[in-house]
Amino acid sequence: MCITCHWREPNHSDLAVLMFHDRPEEYWVFSREGRSAHDMQRWRGETMGRLEAALAAAVGKTQVLSAEWLAVAPIEAVLRLKEFFAARAPFRVVLYLRPAEAYMASMAQQYIRTGTGDIRLVWPAYRQAVEKFDIVFGRDAVDLRIYRPEGVPGWDAVTDFCRATGLPRPAGRPPRENVGMGARHLALLLERRIAIGHAPRTPEETRADHRFLTELLKTPSPPFALHPDLVGAEVARHGEDLRWIEDRLGGIPMSRPQPPGADHVLFASTEDVLAYARRCRSETG
Repeated sequence: MCITCHWREPNHSDLAVLMFHDRPEEYWVFSREGRSAHDMQRWRGETMGRLEAALAAAVGKTQVLSAEWLAVAPIEAVLRLKEFFAARAPFRVVLYLRPAEAYMASMAQQYIRTGTGDIRLVWPAYRQAVEKFDIVFGRDAVDLRIYRPEGVPGWDAVTDFCRATGLPRPAGRPPRENVGMGARHLALLLERRIAIGHAPRTPEETRADHRFLTELLKTPSPPFALHPDLVGAEVARHGEDLRWIEDRLGGIPMSRPQPPGADHVLFASTEDVLAYARRCRSETG
């Protein structure tokens, strides 16, 4: 039987930060919530106590901790994670890696979602993400898998993860994909970011921002793509890191440029996105 660690969100990044970061109050989510260092230490103690009780009560069951933050976490946090779980239950490490182009497109929209006011190309930093797990757990104990829903017909992360771990797939539940932004969503949200002049700073601003995005995502939009020349230049700049991860994967290519479809809106800069936002507003009156 498989159950996921109980937390306020399906993604456990915040939980991992709370439990294993040395200064969790500085993490952007908790900082926006106005949490102090004292609050975080008290919350950490309560959360660890609940998780320890859950592990003790779930002997023979599998708990799943899914936290993207661990990819950018310092090695000290990964060591603390190992120490916590090794004393309480056997465990294994499964890492999903996106090909470089797909990762950069995903992160461009994610950064705007969370408050930036420009298009940013964020390299996946494969060696930084993977090597610390190899060091802490041993290379043979780290299962690297490719996250590629566009590359394999019918592929979904839940089924792939269950096959990799030998867990039964949840019955009656279709795969749930992350909802990405289309070109219109990205453009109008970025325009809002620049108009306000800063990312949400308070719980009230965060809630207002969430309401705006929730309503925006309900509207139709064509897909967007980062301009191939822009992405290609970034791939070329990080050739050494790309060679490292491809060698670690036994030769699997992690640069997979995909020609944009005819329906995609191409963005090569922040100015392109803002121009498209103005076009969207003019079309809706």
